[in-house]
Amino acid sequence: MQQSENLSSDSSSSKRLSVEARRQQIEASSSRPSIESTTNPAVFIYCRVSDNKSVISDLSLPDQERQARARAAENGWTVLKTFIEPGLSAKTADRPQFQRMIAEALDSSKPVQKIIVHSISRFARNVADYNRVTNQLYENGVEVVSLTQQFSNDTGGFIAENTTAVFDEYHSRRTSTDVTRTMTAMAKEGYAVGGVQSLGYKLQPDELNPRRKRVVVDENERPLAAKILHLALYGNGDGPALGIKAIVNYLNNAGYRTRSGAPFSTNYIHSMLTNPIYMGRKLYNQNAKAKRWTPVAAEIVEIPVPPIITPDEFAELQKLLRSKNPRKGTAKTVSSPLLLSGLVHCECGSTMTLRTGTGRSGAIYRYYHCSRVAKQGRHTCNGATVPEQQLDDFVVEAVIANVLVPDRLRGILDSMNEKIEVAGRRGEERANEIRVELETSERAYRNLLAAVASSESLGSEPILLGKLAELERDLTRHRNGLKVLMASGGNDVSITEQQINWFSNLIIKRLRQSNRASMKSYLAAVVARVEVGSGEISIVGRLSDLKGEITREANINVGLGSENAVRRYKRNWCTRQDSNL
Repeated sequence: MQQSENLSSDSSSSKRLSVEARRQQIEASSSRPSIESTTNPAVFIYCRVSDNKSVISDLSLPDQERQARARAAENGWTVLKTFIEPGLSAKTADRPQFQRMIAEALDSSKPVQKIIVHSISRFARNVADYNRVTNQLYENGVEVVSLTQQFSNDTGGFIAENTTAVFDEYHSRRTSTDVTRTMTAMAKEGYAVGGVQSLGYKLQPDELNPRRKRVVVDENERPLAAKILHLALYGNGDGPALGIKAIVNYLNNAGYRTRSGAPFSTNYIHSMLTNPIYMGRKLYNQNAKAKRWTPVAAEIVEIPVPPIITPDEFAELQKLLRSKNPRKGTAKTVSSPLLLSGLVHCECGSTMTLRTGTGRSGAIYRYYHCSRVAKQGRHTCNGATVPEQQLDDFVVEAVIANVLVPDRLRGILDSMNEKIEVAGRRGEERANEIRVELETSERAYRNLLAAVASSESLGSEPILLGKLAELERDLTRHRNGLKVLMASGGNDVSITEQQINWFSNLIIKRLRQSNRASMKSYLAAVVARVEVGSGEISIVGRLSDLKGEITREANINVGLGSENAVRRYKRNWCTRQDSNL
């Protein structure tokens, strides 16, 4: 009775296959890849270490390969290829050699039947990646063989293999957590935590704890880094502040190169100009995010480093970059009817815009008013509201009286020349030091290159190759530093008494004319910022740009420049330390 029930159940649940269908099923079964039945299987060997120190020591990788080849020879397996992955973690499957090996193993020609690894942790430290890839390989007739672990092909083996993979991933996560905690503690103490340093900086052993390093300014690269920042802030002395593309073109056309000897790119310069390290703040864990199984993101730590520019200059640089955003632009500033449009700011840092009011007599009154107050209300700022004509007249007359009169202009330029002479002497001293360092690096590079060329075995020695790469970076750094110092010296142009008087009379005359658009272009040529406080008004500029403007106008006067040249509206003429007003 029971047998008839089973037969009835079988016949009702599935239909008997035809003879032809059963024949095809048998043929498919016989042609299906069988890992066990292959008599002389071909194999790949995969070796990996995640620690750079292991790569340099060159011990673990050769030992993994030696043991794998011994296992292959012992079992009569043919080794087709060896894939070596130096210095990469197995937390992700995104490894170049690993991806190449898997792609070849899954090829439709079925070139191999086995992949030999030292342990499954060498293959993957992520359970999801391990199961996904090993299942793909098994479907293609490829088995992953561990030298140090054996798993039976049954339910017990399934549990043991997956448990081992889980503990490998746990070990990786635990190590990552411990390393992050240790490096965060190091960062809190002001120590460097590794990584490639930004242009202008290097790592130096700490005086009290030589095993730890601190980030210091690289005097060989400082001139180039400072030059790039100066170009972005103040231009090259012949125009306004340069944009990112203009800086890239300037540097590449002048022959400057990165540490690796490559041309500069817009991404490189943008990353540099937005990096707070140049104002003395290096952020560790800045981009850390909370992940699954680690719900709390790593703590962001600020590491103090020597600055190359001041925080105020860095903040001004960020404003400049934002103002050059194509979505914002400066067209409104140029076309605005306000004389001080784009120049005048409230003490809170916001720009001041036009505000109008109508009196009882119907007269219209025009004021400079804080834009933050206009948008957010008086509770955000107590900035003053100043009549337009009153502030315009004050700024124009203050610039004339304190900057543009010949005696004051002459005093400003004399002070600037003294500073240029001092900086020139320091630059020449530093240039001589760099020449000596460059000569030493060139000699060491030639000697090491000759040693490598003399022996074929040395040509693949990791330590020597690393030293050659380090010397190449040193050579590039020294050459860039020397190029900057040589370019900054000898370019100063002397200004005669006649040029000073001529420029003074010209600008004063044009600032007092009735054409507001013309007044605006000449005022913006020598003024960078007007700040209106509750009790004072500050007018700021930069000395070097004032001198460049005098030279430019003098060249036009003698026929060396073009009067139709487009006027720039971003100029500066005061020093960092003090105002000229």
